[in-house]
Amino acid sequence: MKACIKSTNEKASHSLLIGWQTSMIETEAKRTLIFELEWTTNEECLDNVNSKALYVIFCGIDLQELKRISKSIIAKEAWDILQTTHE
Repeated sequence: MKACIKSTNEKASHSLLIGWQTSMIETEAKRTLIFELEWTTNEECLDNVNSKALYVIFCGIDLQELKRISKSIIAKEAWDILQTTHE
């Protein structure tokens, strides 16, 4: 499956290793999400890479596995769940 993910985009396989987080602004009081319209080009690229990796994972599993990870929005999170399940 990692080869399929890498074939969509080389950085997509990296998202399984390092993960991805929504961009946030940190202030002394709290952390606030940055709206997608305000993302930099690099932040958009990282989001797209995560989406591609997650798409390949969803396409490569059966319905039972999909139920386990259907709420995942981060490819690494979905990958870790599947990896733990099949160890």
